[in-house]
Amino acid sequence: MGFRPATPKEVSGLFLFATSYSSDSG
Repeated sequence: MGFRPATPKEVSGLFLFATSYSSDSG
């Protein structure tokens, strides 16, 4: 499994997902 630096778009999307998920759970 290869690893490559994430693009700014992927980082922002992941951040948005994480924040919405954490706010959803509590």
